[in-house]
Amino acid sequence: MAEKINFGKRIIEALTLPIEGRTRYHDTGSRYLYLDVFPSGRKTFLFVRKIEGHTNFYKIGNYPEMTPYQARERADKRSQELASGKTPQEIKAESKRGGNTFSAVFKDYLENYLKEKTRGWKECERVFDIYLKPLHCRCLSDIMPDDIKKLHRDLTQERGQFMANRVIRLVRSTYNYTISEGQFILNPAAKLKFNKEPSRKRFIDKTEMKRFFEALDTLDPDWQDFFRLALFTGARRSNLQSMKWKDIELERQIWTIPAAEFKTDEEMQVPLIDLVIEILERRQVKAKSKFVFPSFGKAGHITEPKGAWKRLLKKAGIADLRIHDLRRTLGSFQTMTGANTATVGQSLGHKPGSPATAVYARLDLDTVRKSVKKATTAIMKAIGKND
Repeated sequence: MAEKINFGKRIIEALTLPIEGRTRYHDTGSRYLYLDVFPSGRKTFLFVRKIEGHTNFYKIGNYPEMTPYQARERADKRSQELASGKTPQEIKAESKRGGNTFSAVFKDYLENYLKEKTRGWKECERVFDIYLKPLHCRCLSDIMPDDIKKLHRDLTQERGQFMANRVIRLVRSTYNYTISEGQFILNPAAKLKFNKEPSRKRFIDKTEMKRFFEALDTLDPDWQDFFRLALFTGARRSNLQSMKWKDIELERQIWTIPAAEFKTDEEMQVPLIDLVIEILERRQVKAKSKFVFPSFGKAGHITEPKGAWKRLLKKAGIADLRIHDLRRTLGSFQTMTGANTATVGQSLGHKPGSPATAVYARLDLDTVRKSVKKATTAIMKAIGKND
C-alpha cells in the first residue's frame, strides 16, 4: 500500500529518498494520483487506475517541472477521458507521444543520466541553456523533423558546422533517453544529416613558437606552469586541471591518470620529462592542496583557463589556436623528430584502433618518454633555448 500524503511542494521536497528501488505515495487530494520517488532524487507523478481487473499506469510528469496542482489537473483529465469512452491503450499512446516539454525531459536526462554517466555534463547543460532555447517550452510531440532541420541550418550559419552538429546530437540523445525510459516513441532528430566536419590540423609551428613562449612568460606563474605542462605532457585540459599529487611519482617520472577520469575509461600513464619534473618539484614545495593547480572554487582546482589563454594569444599575436591544439603541437613535433604513429598515439592517450592513431601498440614508457624528449628539445631549439 502506498502511503497517503498531501502532495504539496514542501512535503514532496522533504520526502526521504529510498536507498534502492522506489517508494510510491498516494495523493490525499486526488484519488488516482501517485508519486514515485527514486534513489537518484527523481520524483515522477503517475496516474494509476484499475480498469476491468487490470491496473493501468500512466506517467504524467516529473516534479518540480510539473507542480502538484498541474499533476492533479492532468490526473483528472485522464480520469475524464476514461469516463468518456477512451481506452487505456489510446491514453497510453497519447502519453507516449509527448506531453512533457523538451526542457522537462532534458532536465530529467541531465539529472538521472548525464551527471551519473558522463564527465561532460556541464557542457551539455551549457549547450542546452544557450542554443536550445527555441525548444525549451515546446512539448515533445510538437517538435517535428523540419523544426530540427531548421534549427541545424540556422546554427550552421550562425555558429558553424561543429557547433550545429553538437547541438543536434544533444537533441537526439535527449529523445533517445526518453524513448528508452518508455516515455516517447519518435525521435525527430533521428534521420538528420549532419554537417561534414573536416579534421582540425592547427598546431604551433616553428615561426610562432618563440612568440608563444615570450608571451607565456608575461602570465601569472600558475598559468605559465599550466600551459607548459599542457604542451610538454600532451595531456587533455580537463585531466591537467584536476591533476593530483597522489597520482604523480616524481622518482619514476610517471603521472597516472585514473580510469574514471580518462576519456577512454582506461588508466593512462603519462611519462614525464625533466622539464615537467622541474615544474612539479618547484610547485610541490609550496603545495597545500591535493591538486597540483588548486583553486578556491567549488571543484578545488582551476576550471577555466580561457581568460589566461586569450591574453596569451593576444600578446603573442597568434590567431585561431585552441588549448587542445597544444596536444597536436607535441604530436606534430614528435612526428618531425622521427616518432611513428604508435608512439605518438600512446603519448597522447589515443584509444587503440581510433582514427587518431593508424597504428597502435603498447610501448615501453621509456620509448614514449624519449620521443617526447626529442620533440621538446626541438621546441626549445625553435625558441633559441636548450632544455
